[in-house]
Amino acid sequence: MIPSRLRAISWHIGMVGAVMTFYLIYIALNQWTITLPSYDLTMGIDEATPLRPGWIIVYAGIFMAASMPGFVVGHRSLLKRTAIAYVLVEAIAFVTFVLFPVKMTLRPESIPIDSFFSWGVMLCYSLDQPSTCFPSLHVATSIMGALIVNKVDPKLGQPLLVLAILISASTMLVKQHFFADVIGGLILAGAVYRGVFGSIDIEQIPKAERCLPRWISNLWIGVNLAALAAMYGLYRSGWMP
Repeated sequence: MIPSRLRAISWHIGMVGAVMTFYLIYIALNQWTITLPSYDLTMGIDEATPLRPGWIIVYAGIFMAASMPGFVVGHRSLLKRTAIAYVLVEAIAFVTFVLFPVKMTLRPESIPIDSFFSWGVMLCYSLDQPSTCFPSLHVATSIMGALIVNKVDPKLGQPLLVLAILISASTMLVKQHFFADVIGGLILAGAVYRGVFGSIDIEQIPKAERCLPRWISNLWIGVNLAALAAMYGLYRSGWMP
């Protein structure tokens, strides 16, 4: 018989894996929707916002911010709601990408690669088509992740909320999203979070059961920093996107 602790860990990994697998649909949509007739949501604020390659470091923080609930939330019912929230955010965004395709028209085809930051921007451009823009999943998933973590662990959640806000700004500063995409992502995350978590009285769940041990989230932060260091190593090796 499988020990209860091992079953709990297996279930936890399964839930996180299911959400990540569902997100893979984004890759296919990103490649397909670029071929569709698209809308241009350019506003004055978008034209006035300069390209700032240095913000690509903040932009890359999405991988840690969006996934952090999977390394923080410990209570089974909260984790189940977390999975539901992410799937809802992604499903709504996926449908919108098809019905209302938006193309980022202000993104340059290329920029001179003269630093690690500009290298990172070109890597981003090479991996991600300037489509699937509205609403911004970068914004929606980072804000969603921060709100959920803040629900169970404010000491970690509050800094994560600051990071999510900076990530939202970075989407415009690296010319991946319009201002309207950012607002759409914020509204989507807020609405889904309120619908899924709004009725929960967190005080009814013992503090010891709300979160996984802190070393797990610390380890995940370390993994993300190591990945960033690996990218820098790739840049220093001379590899070009």
